[in-house]
Amino acid sequence: MKPKKQEKRKGLIEMYSSFLKTRRSSVSLGTHKAYNIIVGRLQKFEAAHGKLWIDAYDQVPTNLLERVRDAFLFSCYTGLRYGDLHGLTSNEIKNEASYSYIELVPKKSRSRMKEAKSVQVPIPAFALEILRKYDGSLRSLPVLSNQKMNEYLKQVAELAGITVQTQTVEYQKGFPIIKYKKKFELITVHVARHTYATLSLVMGVPIEVIQKVLGHSDLKMTMRYAKIVDAYKNAVILGVWDKV
Repeated sequence: MKPKKQEKRKGLIEMYSSFLKTRRSSVSLGTHKAYNIIVGRLQKFEAAHGKLWIDAYDQVPTNLLERVRDAFLFSCYTGLRYGDLHGLTSNEIKNEASYSYIELVPKKSRSRMKEAKSVQVPIPAFALEILRKYDGSLRSLPVLSNQKMNEYLKQVAELAGITVQTQTVEYQKGFPIIKYKKKFELITVHVARHTYATLSLVMGVPIEVIQKVLGHSDLKMTMRYAKIVDAYKNAVILGVWDKV
């Protein structure tokens, strides 16, 4: 690509990046005038000189949203808390002949007075792909601060189309107030851990195994996920039998 075209390409990317960094997460990209103007210019440039990016997540400086997405998905595949996700290093990743796993002492348990115990977390194939993507980094995953992760994660969820409104309850001066929010506004890093536990139970992993992987000292802490799973299974069973 010639220098002038490279400069134009760089300018378009910087313009788009600046817009993404300053926009509020409540603004819908598809209806924002500035967004449509910039995307129109990008599409025109791509038609003449080739595609700039593979997908929407690569349209951010230093692949910021892509990093947030990958870290969140890794937590969905492993159930790691934010603190353990942030501090994960290659020293905690072990390899056996047929599989890999994480072995660490959860950060949350290190702050307690009682003896901390290590946990082993098997790494599924999709999570291994994410690790290989960032191979060579100082930490195993380029995780941002908790506050920034939660902030950018909402943008990732919005780009993914998680925009259905849901009812929430907030308390003001002790009184419950019902509000409606789009689901992407409610997502946080910790949702990944809940996702891991719930889906593992839905797919038939024994609850005692989930307890050990999550590092719960009391089975009662893990049982809260079982209630959600039971509701899901009941709905599936009734959905089948009601058609008979």
